[in-house]
Amino acid sequence: MPSRPRALGLGRLGVLVVPLVALGCRALPSVPADRPVANQPASGPATAPASAPALTQPAALPELPPEPPAPTAAVPPGTPKAEGWISDMVAIDEDRAIVRFLVPGPDHEKQWWIALMRRDGSLAWVQPLSGQLAANEGVTGIEIIQDAVTVMTSTFVGDDPELELHGFALADGARRFEIAHGQGFASGVANDGARRFDLRVHYPASLGVRPTAELVATSSTKQLWRASIPISPAPGPDPTLVDDSLAVRVESGDDDHASWWVFERSSGTVRGELQARVQSCSDGARWFVRSDDGLLLVDPKTVATRDAVPAALQAADLVGTWMLDDCAVIPGAVVVLASRGYRKAMVAFDLETFAPLGHVELGAAYVGNNGFDPMPARMHAKPAFPVMTHDGAREIMVIDPIAGQLLERWGGNDDGRIGYAFMDWSGGYLASTTHTLAVVDTRSASLAGLATIPEDVSLGSQQIVGSTLWLPPTGPLRLGARAPRLIDLSAAASEDLRGAVLFDVHAIAPSPVRGRAQCPDTTAPLTGPGTGSDGTLGPVAQSRLPTWDLDILHEAARMHACAPGSAPSLLLAWYVMEDDRPLRNDYALVLVENTSHGPPTFTIVQASRHANNREWTVGVSPHSNREVVRSFDHRPTRREIDAFLAQSDWHFDHDWGRVLAGNVLDAEWMAATGHSPWRSFPKGIERPD
Repeated sequence: MPSRPRALGLGRLGVLVVPLVALGCRALPSVPADRPVANQPASGPATAPASAPALTQPAALPELPPEPPAPTAAVPPGTPKAEGWISDMVAIDEDRAIVRFLVPGPDHEKQWWIALMRRDGSLAWVQPLSGQLAANEGVTGIEIIQDAVTVMTSTFVGDDPELELHGFALADGARRFEIAHGQGFASGVANDGARRFDLRVHYPASLGVRPTAELVATSSTKQLWRASIPISPAPGPDPTLVDDSLAVRVESGDDDHASWWVFERSSGTVRGELQARVQSCSDGARWFVRSDDGLLLVDPKTVATRDAVPAALQAADLVGTWMLDDCAVIPGAVVVLASRGYRKAMVAFDLETFAPLGHVELGAAYVGNNGFDPMPARMHAKPAFPVMTHDGAREIMVIDPIAGQLLERWGGNDDGRIGYAFMDWSGGYLASTTHTLAVVDTRSASLAGLATIPEDVSLGSQQIVGSTLWLPPTGPLRLGARAPRLIDLSAAASEDLRGAVLFDVHAIAPSPVRGRAQCPDTTAPLTGPGTGSDGTLGPVAQSRLPTWDLDILHEAARMHACAPGSAPSLLLAWYVMEDDRPLRNDYALVLVENTSHGPPTFTIVQASRHANNREWTVGVSPHSNREVVRSFDHRPTRREIDAFLAQSDWHFDHDWGRVLAGNVLDAEWMAATGHSPWRSFPKGIERPD
């Protein structure tokens, strides 16, 4: 529901946006073309898919594998004797990982430990630390830089946190440095293998003082440079590494616009500033940023831009005009996430010519775990990604955007579910379900079970190196007394393990729902980039019909009426209201007739939106008794329509704001009810037919 000056409550705001920090997973940063990273999507040419054998659900869920043998080596000096938990794990290679160990209790922040753990669970060294681990957006705060491990901690001094970066030699744990970063919060980190780049943001307690930010580069032995960023408010997620540059997204107070500050990586010299939107994508060599006019290709050395993809997309067999929301780079193409009303599509464009190559319609769904920035910077040639449907169900889709095919679609079972951990690795994608780890192999583009795991195991992208996934031993345990589990993500699993995923998920016909959308929860708010502003608001025309895209309005009304795309839909009335802020909202009253399943049903939908949004919603607070969608098995009578309008808070006159324009459509009202309109807007606003 658009904002209004009445106490509607928070409702379910944010239900569809899941913070990655709560999931233990991390969005993969963009990586320079000259730096191979094992768990990044492949950047070479796509290979022909290999056929995958069909899955067969076993009679019983396979047992968990036996726990690895306990290490026999003595623990190094300084190892805590008390039992605790491994809270974080960062894989170095197939033989070593860094772990963070906590002993629960009131003083757990005063002392905790990092250690280098070998694959057999033995420890090479242990070092104590204190304070909070400065994590952000699922990043642990621990980064491997050449032959060192670096750890960012945060300690409150009075009301302000003080950040400090610690460095230790991987070989023996010897302390190399302690660098004070100053007051503030760790807002993002990027790692190019040779340097760590930290973004610190400080919010002064004094009123009227703007936040400040600083970008700090550190090698394995010392601080390299610091660069100030005058910002307001906080910057966005991880900095973007592209070519020899580093781009930092600085959000503005204007909807989802942003300033991008581009730095030379070796010196911290500012190369330029770019005004755009917050969404971007990069494969480490090319960098695309979304703007009001579409997708821009940015030269990271000069910050010069080139038009790549227009904001309003039209492609063969893609009916209507679709709006660009986000992007990802795949081998040979840039793929954009596009929306039309509630529907989403992935459209592929050639990386050199930007000619359209193909598209896949996804139906009415939210893409990714983060509606603010739903797509990763880069993906495999056959991308897999999580989606959420309007009824709250989580699914996994696998597509071939160049070929224009939805290859697979998976949904959760009644007794199982698709988890929120979803990560890339060099050979495909890793997903969690209630009882299993599942992989989507990029060759076959098929999902299958790989292993059964304990339900309380933690998963994060920093636990993957190459094709090896490190799983920490579950606590409580004594550090150095139990071994981790290492899983080869490229290994061939047994038929029982492959089919075990069917205890949690089921295959859905691999084609989008065309014409009939899921019946949405009307108390769930509309979220995601699709609600973004399309520009500055102008004057409102007093006319019979509004100057809106009525096709998108009718699509939204049919969806909320659970009707097919061919169902007749009539706009009965509309108005635009604005207050002194100014806040401007659009309102529409629509009747949808559905004859696709037995006797006809007639559904009244009151749709609304902020006037600068593209999409419509009927969302209300779950604490409200208002009903904005109501169905009948007959054409609604005058008494029924009046009752609906009264309880749904529809207005024919000024209320919280001024009615700028509005109209009751005589012919449509007569067709819907069999009677001439008995309600109207005031003289001077109502436009007679």
